[in-house]
Amino acid sequence: MGTIDFLKSVEYDLSKEENRHLFDEDYIVVESLYISETSTVYLIQSKANDTYYTLKAIRKSEYVLNIDKDQLIKIKHSNIVSVKEIFETEDFIYIIKTYISGKTLKGHVEEHGPFKEERTVEIAKDLCSILAYFHSLQPNKVIFRDLKPSNILIDDQGKLKLIDIASIRTYKDSSEKDTCYIGTVGYAAPEQYGFGQTSEATDIYNLGMTIYYLLSGQEPELEGSHKQVWIERLDCSKQLKRVIIKCTQFDPEKRLKSIDKVLGLLGPKYKYRPLFIALMLIFIIAGSSFINKNYMADNLNETEKIVGESLETGLAETDSLEGGGKGQVLYPDLSLIDTQITGIPEISLRTLNGREVVVADVYTDGTYDLDLTGVEEGIYYLRIIKEFEDGYAGPPEKLVDVVNGSLSDEALKLVFEKPQIKGFVKNTQGQGFRDGASVFLLSDGGTRFLSSVSLDGSYSIGGLNKGEHTIMFRSYTGKYENTMILTVDEALLELDVVIE
Repeated sequence: MGTIDFLKSVEYDLSKEENRHLFDEDYIVVESLYISETSTVYLIQSKANDTYYTLKAIRKSEYVLNIDKDQLIKIKHSNIVSVKEIFETEDFIYIIKTYISGKTLKGHVEEHGPFKEERTVEIAKDLCSILAYFHSLQPNKVIFRDLKPSNILIDDQGKLKLIDIASIRTYKDSSEKDTCYIGTVGYAAPEQYGFGQTSEATDIYNLGMTIYYLLSGQEPELEGSHKQVWIERLDCSKQLKRVIIKCTQFDPEKRLKSIDKVLGLLGPKYKYRPLFIALMLIFIIAGSSFINKNYMADNLNETEKIVGESLETGLAETDSLEGGGKGQVLYPDLSLIDTQITGIPEISLRTLNGREVVVADVYTDGTYDLDLTGVEEGIYYLRIIKEFEDGYAGPPEKLVDVVNGSLSDEALKLVFEKPQIKGFVKNTQGQGFRDGASVFLLSDGGTRFLSSVSLDGSYSIGGLNKGEHTIMFRSYTGKYENTMILTVDEALLELDVVIE
């Protein structure tokens, strides 16, 4: 090391007469752990009790502490390495933290290869716990901004620890941009390069890229359309791929809105309790004529009771679903939420001519939250547009009325049922019917919607009484249809239908 380099070093800085009392009186340096252009990390030992700590020295020319020192020291979480002391000199900021023995996630991947999906989800949930803690701090929430595998350690007891929190900043609603851009290439969100102020959405982006690295073992240098291609190639479930995609959208407004939403997609958050549901609200379309917009507008409040055995259905113990677009999808057996859903369903609000207005994810506890801001008052279809891959009848669809930006609680509930009839709707050439179709129950009381036909032609029907029923398969345009009488009993009826 030359004379000029030494005069700029941490060793020289701490040896200055005016700085010695800050460190030398209480600690000794054991060894250097990490050196970069902007910072150096040392293993140090307390002279008082021989306890080991780490000392991180950061050049002030390269770094601004964006949080009050006392607030940084007060941060306490079981998955965060706590800060013991912070002091400054003219050229450096020094942070002393508890020393934790273990291996970083980056080191683990480099030595053993990518993590399996189950372990990745466990790690992601721990990281969500940390970020949720940061975002809930008062009086001002904290944004971490630099979540990455080299900042996360698994200690010798197997517990996850966030080891470096020097990059966090206090969030201010009045700020348009950060005063100092901090982040790591590949993991940093677009707003960390000056596109706007960092927020909770920034940490969600960092989290998504970290999950990608744990599964792939590759540094995330993902741009534009290439990002989704590489994510789709990951060896994991569709659900986890979609979590990564939803976390790493370029526009912060299009990312998952909160860490709570991320957790909702990573796995169940709530305990479940059984209850009996004997009624499903549906809308009656009277007469022999097909669906008429004016008639629907006049008869939205009419309901039809489903006669027969009630379904024992699990209902998640969630927050109250009052007004707005908060609702829930109900299932006959909530155990399928843990084991059988391999993709993330979506719920959609569509106009009567099929134009999509609002889309939202359905979380693993069955809840969803449609943003109805700016949606015009009127009648819409509420339907599942991406099916649960669990063999249950659906996706359900119902007519709803938007009034003052809200739907009633009952309108926001959709019920999946065990299938009694399933199969494929085909055209005369034997191909899947892709023009859009629905299945209806015809009775003396009118016409009742039963199920949509998926784009591949598949359908499933549930909730019917035992006995004979007149079922109509009809295209959205009304050009094609096929009506038949079917008998429902204990056995599942598998039936392929041609409409022409």
